[in-house]
Parts: sequence; C-alpha cells; structure tokens
Amino acid sequence: MKSVFIIIAFAFIPFITFAQQEAAPAIGCIDKDIVLRIDDVKHGFIEKGMKVFKDAMVSMESETPYSIEVKLEKGHLYQLLYMGSEISSKSSIELFDGDDKSVMKKEIKRGEEPGYITFDYTPTKTDIYLIVLQQKQKHASMCGSFSILERTQSKN
Repeated sequence: MKSVFIIIAFAFIPFITFAQQEAAPAIGCIDKDIVLRIDDVKHGFIEKGMKVFKDAMVSMESETPYSIEVKLEKGHLYQLLYMGSEISSKSSIELFDGDDKSVMKKEIKRGEEPGYITFDYTPTKTDIYLIVLQQKQKHASMCGSFSILERTQSKN
C-alpha cells in the first residue's frame, strides 16, 4: 500500500499550478522557434484587446500528459493558446471543468495550419480548471508553449 501511495505522489510532480505563480512565466525549456512564432500570435490577440493572463514554456515527454490547474473567473473571456514542437507528430489540449467534465478537446497534426491550437472559453462559473497538454514524437523530450489570454475590460 505504501508503494502505491509513493507512485501516486510522484505522478503529481509534473503538475504546475498557474494560480500560484508570480507574474513571470515558469520557464521549463526554451525553443527559440516556438518563442518567435508564439509571440507573433500573442501579439495579434493583444492588438484585438486581449492581455496575457498566464504564460509558460513547458518541457514535455512524448505521449505523457502535462497537466495545469488554473482558476478562471465566471463571465471572463479567455483565449487558450498552445503550440507544440515542430518535431511533434501530434499535439493536443483538453480542458476540464471543476467537476472533471471535459469542456473541450482539440488536436493538431504536424504540418496542419496554423501550427498551433487556440480556442476561446467563457466559464459559466468561477472554478479551478484542469488543462491537459500532450505531444507525440517517438519518446522524445520536447518543448511547448501554453498561454492564457484574457479580454481586457473596457471602461464605459
């Protein structure tokens, strides 16, 4: 029984909680190509009235889910943006609500345009949401970029 508990405890080590991070992103890896491409995409959203809410580069192992917990506020418009490595044959993202129900799942295969996954989401309740990222490429270690942008509130 002790060994099962230890295995379960180590299984949660890769989890990061954006809600506990400071303003600076957690850098788990650096891929200059991803940084250049994703910064351009984020800039386009910023020009449309979004601001970066959370942002991180993450180190990922092939076919190993990378889970992120984040508190999202009811009624706020969020844009989730995920870009995997160019060597990855497939990248996917799945969003779960606080009741562990899958809210959305998207994937992209190598060579598909635009080369990243994005979707907007407006929570119906304030809760801790779980985001699961995954990449696939023959047991390789890869870098990925994940960002959450939020619609800035207009002053009327």
